[in-house]
Amino acid sequence: MKKLASIAGILALTGAGPARSWREPALYQQPSAPVDQRVDDLVARMTLEEKITLLGGDRTGSATSRLKSIAVIGPNAAIARTGGGGSSRVTPFYSVSPLEGMRTRLGPSVQVVHAAGCGMAGDPTTLDPALLTPPGAGRGVHGLFGEYYDNPDLQGMPVAERIDQRIEMSLNRRPATEEIALLPKGIKPQNFSVRWAGALTPNRTGEYEFSANADDGVRLYLGDRLLIDGWAGMPRAGRQATIALEANRAYPIRIEYFQKTGAAMLRIGWRPADTELLREAVQAARGADVAVVSAGLSAAYESEGFDRETLTLAANQEELIRAIAAANPRTIVVLNSGAPIVMESWSVSFDLENTGPREGAEVVQVYIGGGQASVPRPVKELKAFRKVMLRPGERTRVTIALDRMAMSYYDATRHDWVVEPGTFDVLVGSSSRDVRLRGSVTVK
Repeated sequence: MKKLASIAGILALTGAGPARSWREPALYQQPSAPVDQRVDDLVARMTLEEKITLLGGDRTGSATSRLKSIAVIGPNAAIARTGGGGSSRVTPFYSVSPLEGMRTRLGPSVQVVHAAGCGMAGDPTTLDPALLTPPGAGRGVHGLFGEYYDNPDLQGMPVAERIDQRIEMSLNRRPATEEIALLPKGIKPQNFSVRWAGALTPNRTGEYEFSANADDGVRLYLGDRLLIDGWAGMPRAGRQATIALEANRAYPIRIEYFQKTGAAMLRIGWRPADTELLREAVQAARGADVAVVSAGLSAAYESEGFDRETLTLAANQEELIRAIAAANPRTIVVLNSGAPIVMESWSVSFDLENTGPREGAEVVQVYIGGGQASVPRPVKELKAFRKVMLRPGERTRVTIALDRMAMSYYDATRHDWVVEPGTFDVLVGSSSRDVRLRGSVTVK
């Protein structure tokens, strides 16, 4: 009854009910016009609070008067993720991230520290212009030197040259006048290419993950090494590469990009590798009274035009949650997603190398076999697979997540999926007859 009374009170505030026409007030006569009403915010907040589900734990974490410090951790902590991507994307009038909300709510008496813990696809940190230096630049000049060509092949002499601080591109299929104005004079939004060059000087030592995504193609060189090659096309999530860098050392960097027809897009990102981010997060959790891990999904995983490949948590979030819980027993995990997430997963990781002279693809397959079962089961069952593209001589680490369902079978008597305890074989290969790696996992 209390909930119904609250809803009735909200309806009264909005003026909803049979006594009023849906055409009133006049603001609502424009269905496409944005409406910023505080009472609408209240309705949305109530709806959100009703959907929050507490999965476990006790109420001791709700007492904030005794808190002196709190670690807010996770790829969803500093970003207000309010919805999915594509046509479902709605930009709110304002948004509050979990980190910002807790800092405001707890006030200056509680120290709130933040650590990402791991990255999330679609959230790369752009190259900081302060760390980029064009060739022969004077003191205080930052960015990369760009050569713009009026063809998609970097051929001939550049028709324009300039120093760009931001290495990115975003032009619609039919770009507006103000978008075209961002290009140098003489360069049209179709059939052009760019080469940027200079030096990158990191401000900290450690492993970094570089990412690149483009429409149509991009190449990224660091020193003499071709770090990312997307000249022949890019997967939806782009390409990534990890490399160790030293602080205050200038690394020659070169980025090449081409655009033929359609929309033009280029995103170059870099951030500390997850191993570095995890180390910082564990340290923050150990030094805090309470740790809050804000995990889940992002618009890169929940959008239109594609399906999620797995129900497990994206990136290395499950490893992050385990590490933080081990570092601080007073850990709260907040999951923010628009669809179900399976938490009980484990990973199969291995190295894959292209030893041939040509670029090619390998469809890696993971099978489960063995184990004790009360019903007849196949010798091995295909549970996961992934197609991996590799250049000649390229070597990459492949990680495939599995959960308890990989060991399950359907019991026709119980009308349900069943997982029986035992030790199961984990087989990795290019087919059921071509098994290259063997391991095992025990289910209790």
